[in-house]
Amino acid sequence: MGGVASGGQAADTSVVRRKTGSRKTGSRPRLKTGSGRVNAQTRKPWNRFFHTAMDFHHLPYAGLPALHNSISPTKIIGKRIRMKRASEKLSNYTPSPYQHYVEWKRWGLNRPFGTCSEFESRYFAAELDRIPSAKISKVLEIGFGDGAFLAYGKTLSWMMTGIEVIPDLVQLAQDSGYQAISSEQTADLLANSFDLVVAFDVLEHIPQDDLPNLLSLIFQKLRPGGLFIARFPNGDSPLGLPFQYGDMTHVTVIGSGKLRYLAQQAKMNVVLCGAQARVIRTGYWRHTVHFAFSAVVIWILERVVKFIVTPHLRITLFSGNLVAILQTPEAV
Repeated sequence: MGGVASGGQAADTSVVRRKTGSRKTGSRPRLKTGSGRVNAQTRKPWNRFFHTAMDFHHLPYAGLPALHNSISPTKIIGKRIRMKRASEKLSNYTPSPYQHYVEWKRWGLNRPFGTCSEFESRYFAAELDRIPSAKISKVLEIGFGDGAFLAYGKTLSWMMTGIEVIPDLVQLAQDSGYQAISSEQTADLLANSFDLVVAFDVLEHIPQDDLPNLLSLIFQKLRPGGLFIARFPNGDSPLGLPFQYGDMTHVTVIGSGKLRYLAQQAKMNVVLCGAQARVIRTGYWRHTVHFAFSAVVIWILERVVKFIVTPHLRITLFSGNLVAILQTPEAV
């Protein structure tokens, strides 16, 4: 009986100590006024804040630093300055126009990278049949996109090199076994080292003031007698408007006259500047019949309109895209 009584008395003492706020438990005694205890709900706002802040000083350590030591005007002001600078950077940030370009073009979604369809193979072959006979072994493609022409050149045992402005595509091409570099490394390529340079749907992405420098750089990379093939929306025809303005990254409109001027500035000869090659055989008889019929109609309309409206202009009206073939002078 005595042991039980002593234990109960000890328990009652601890309860009394916790209620009275003994210093041994690390808690703070409750404040009292003349009218009794002060309820935290009845305190004025500034008083509640003051007492709450003072309570931090009496919190038990328990392995945690005192909260009031981490709150200081200097730290608060510094945090506000950092937040202001971050907001200024965010307001001045302009995302790259190519940030979501791959997803928009659906490259790599509909088919694996480096896939060249039967229709694309026939189109590339039709364009290459228009160039003068030349031995081609080393080719540079500017803006290889989903790698269709890289794959086509690989089937011909050409040594293909690709340049792309989008880093993800560069990495994807390298992972697929192609030699690919970013556009920032173009100057590192050896001069007079390529037989052919192609740029399908690229020139319209380049600001007009930068086009002379680009053609001069291509001239340096080509061997004497080397060829440059470019395809771009037709700036001479209303049919080129959907191709030109259907892409927000297109910044330059190029027609045949502007192309000849740029070629003259780069000291390159214009072999061809006209409509892109038309593929009749597609593998599907309906498409083949449609393309064959439309080719005849376009051939007739183009000559009639040119005879009546533009007899003295060397322009192509009935083609959404233009293809230009330039050649560097032969070595003397």
